[in-house]
Amino acid sequence: MVRNLTELEQLQIFRQIENALPHMAEFRRKLLEAAGDELKTIIPKGAERWKRNQGRLSYQYFTFGPSGSGANLRPENGLPFFDVLVHGSKRWLLLQEDEMERVAQKAREALEFDKTSAYMFFEEKLPELREEFGLKKYVEANQGPGDLIIVPSGWFRVSLALADSFSYYETILKGKQTLSALTDNNVWRPQFRQYRLAYCYTPSTVKELPGIKENAGLRNWLQQAIQKVQLDEAITGILEVG
Repeated sequence: MVRNLTELEQLQIFRQIENALPHMAEFRRKLLEAAGDELKTIIPKGAERWKRNQGRLSYQYFTFGPSGSGANLRPENGLPFFDVLVHGSKRWLLLQEDEMERVAQKAREALEFDKTSAYMFFEEKLPELREEFGLKKYVEANQGPGDLIIVPSGWFRVSLALADSFSYYETILKGKQTLSALTDNNVWRPQFRQYRLAYCYTPSTVKELPGIKENAGLRNWLQQAIQKVQLDEAITGILEVG
């Protein structure tokens, strides 16, 4: 995936979707501008490099791939996204988690989706899954120039370039419930190893955070984890909290 800041910011194709990510990206940009002097003090030699690598919120991309390339079968665990093909041809397969689990129970060795390329999945695995393991509930489509594919969060998907292709890809964040869940999952879910809020505290003061004071085991683990956090990671985490 390749970013081009000059062009991508002009490609908010579906403004009616009210994607929250452009607003979050703009907030981060202004926050970095306001904190420019402080960053130079915290990271004397690497402030500009850090801002280039970590300071932006990336949610728009151009994706390029030669014929035969593609993403292997994987769950879309993050936010939903859409992909608009600009040039070339691609083949997609989408299926929901319950169908994936049903078939996987019968065909764990046949699937090997973490090791199988997109090309081999369509050539060998898909016919096998249909004929021998009863795969039925899935969506398959060929994508031509101008066609748009939307992948919901939680679905499994695989895509294959049938010809040299490039497309425009954008992650979508819409709705108060989704925004709240994303914020909670990224900022403060220490039981799931997500604890960026703790980056704003020292190891000795993390006990003040919600759910920590009364849980000695989690508190001790979190204190040790915070002690190991690198400076670059801490700054990124604090920005996420902000």
